Amino acid sequence: MNSRRKKPPPVSVMDARKWYQLTMFEGVDAPIEEGIVAYNNLLRELSPEYGGISRTEFECVLRQTSEVLVFMFSGRKLLGTAQASLCFPGCQPTIWISRVVVTEQYRGCGLGRRLMEETEELIKERFAKYRPLAVMLMSRDERGTESFYRGFGYDKRETNRYQKKL
Repeated sequence: MNSRRKKPPPVSVMDARKWYQLTMFEGVDAPIEEGIVAYNNLLRELSPEYGGISRTEFECVLRQTSEVLVFMFSGRKLLGTAQASLCFPGCQPTIWISRVVVTEQYRGCGLGRRLMEETEELIKERFAKYRPLAVMLMSRDERGTESFYRGFGYDKRETNRYQKKL
């Protein structure tokens, strides 16, 4: 078994708003539809039960000033994504990072680190007026991500999480 890390492909990381604007500038809808399908497929790698997002819902997320959606591409292929949401529990500005995923083929070669670094930079830029910010995220223990997030300075908290769909 070869224990060497895979070499990552060259990638670009950008705010999904910028990607959308650049793609719209080309005047062709197909890349946007393909991008949304790729985004949905990527999130299904993280959570197979994920139902997907429509173009209308996707455009709604992009319009939200409280959201940062990050895309990582190699050429036109979407390899990773992360989302950050600003909220104010107890009137304290707090960022929730969610849906951090790199396509399975390229996990373990440093792309997740690059994605998180770029996501944190976009958070600092977009929400500079709210600093200091509390930044939170959740990950399932079975994903083995504890050391990954600790490497960015996140502390693990013992919490009970409850969820209900309305």
